[in-house]
Amino acid sequence: MAIFLFQTMTLVEKIDRYIILFLGLVFMAFGMVFTIRAEIGLVPILCIPYLFDQVLTPTIGQFVIIFQVLFVVIQVFIQKGKLSAVQCTQILVALILGGLVDGGYMLTDGLITTSYLDQLFFLLLGSVLIAVGVTLEMVSKTVLLSGDTLMLVLSDILKIRFGKIKMLIDIVLLVVCIGLSYLWFGSVIGIREGTIIATFLVGILAGRLQPVLGVSVDGWFNRRQSGKTTSNIRVITIARGFGSGGHEIGQKIAERLGWDFIDQQLIDNVAGKTGLSTEFIVKKDQKLTATERVWKDIWMDNIQSLGKRLTDEDKLFEAQSREILLAADKGNCVIVGRCANKILQDRSDCLHFFVSSDIDFACKRVMAEFGYTQEKARAEIEQVDESRSMHYNYYTGGVWGDEKEYDWCVKSSDWGIDESVEMMVSFAGL
Repeated sequence: MAIFLFQTMTLVEKIDRYIILFLGLVFMAFGMVFTIRAEIGLVPILCIPYLFDQVLTPTIGQFVIIFQVLFVVIQVFIQKGKLSAVQCTQILVALILGGLVDGGYMLTDGLITTSYLDQLFFLLLGSVLIAVGVTLEMVSKTVLLSGDTLMLVLSDILKIRFGKIKMLIDIVLLVVCIGLSYLWFGSVIGIREGTIIATFLVGILAGRLQPVLGVSVDGWFNRRQSGKTTSNIRVITIARGFGSGGHEIGQKIAERLGWDFIDQQLIDNVAGKTGLSTEFIVKKDQKLTATERVWKDIWMDNIQSLGKRLTDEDKLFEAQSREILLAADKGNCVIVGRCANKILQDRSDCLHFFVSSDIDFACKRVMAEFGYTQEKARAEIEQVDESRSMHYNYYTGGVWGDEKEYDWCVKSSDWGIDESVEMMVSFAGL
C-alpha cells in the first residue's frame, strides 16, 4: 500500500476520506461473511472469532468487535499510556465492522453451498471483497484497524519490518486457533486449504488493486480542486522510460532555463543525510523487483507509514521525498524520476512530464551509451522499466506511465530530443 506524505486536510476532505473508509469496512465485512459461508478456511484474523462463535453465545460480529478492542488494549499496555483519540476511533471502527459482519451474515443466511466449486467461488469472492476493503482502508488515510495498528506498534518496538510482524502474528493466531480447536472439538475448526489461499490472495490482490483504486479515489478526493495554470511554474518533474532520453531532455531544459538539474544530486544528498551507502542507494534507486513486490503485497508491507519502523528501501524513498520537497520549496529546478510528480502532486507551481519512446529508438540510445548488443539493450530496457514501474506503483499507488498521472506525455522518438525540449518549455509557458 503506498507511502504518502500527509498534509493538513479540511473538514470536507476528512469527511470524504471517512466515507471511503466506511465503504472499505462494508467490503471487508461482506468479504469476511463470504469466506465464512465458503466453509473451507478463513483468513487468520477471523479464525479465533469464528471459533469462539461456535462455542459461546455472542455473534461472530460481536466477537470481531471483542477481538479488535483487545488489540487496542494490548496497544495501550505496550505503549504504557492512556487511551488516545486514535485508539478510540479504532474502537468505533471495530463496532462498525462487527455490526456490518452481523448484518452481512443475516443477509446471506439463505446462501448454501452444494459443491466444492460453490465453496471455492465464495472463498474467492470473499477474498476479493476483503482485498478491496483493505485497499480502501489504506487509501482513505484515516485510521487503520486496531490489529494492523498493533502490528505497526510491534514493528516499531521490535525494529522488525511490518511484513514479518504480520506473518508472525498470523502464524500465532493460526497456532492458537488449532490448539483451542483440539481442546474444544478434538479437531481443527476454521482452518483449511482456503486459509492459505485467502491469506496469499488478499495480500496480492490488495497490492494490485491499490494502483487502480488509489488513482480513482485520489481523483475523487481532488475533484473540487481547480485546474492548474502554467503561469507560475517553478518546478518541472520528468519521469521517463529507459532509453527515451528523458534524462538528457531534463538536462537541456534546466540549461535552457538556468535552473538546477536534480538527478544524481539526490543520491549524493541522501547518502550524506541517512547513512545509507552510495552503493545501496544506486542499487535500490527507483528499483523494485517482481519478487520483492509480491512479498510486500502478501504481507502488506505497504501498510507501513512513514512514522513507523522502515526498511532501508523505505528509508531511501522517505529521504528522497524530503529532498524533492526541499528542492521544490527552493524552486527553479528540474527533477528527474523518483516519483517526484506524485510527491509534488498538490503543488500548483509544478509541471509533470512523462517521456517515452518506441523500443527501436530506446535500443539505439542504450546501445550507443553502454555498448550493448541490440538483444541485451532490449532486455535491459524491459527490466529497468518494469523495475521503475513496480517501484512507482508500490510507493505511490499510481500507475507509472499512465497519462492521468502527468500533465503531458511526450514521445521523444516522434519528435527528437531537441524538439521535445522546445515543446515542453513552450507548454510550461517559460
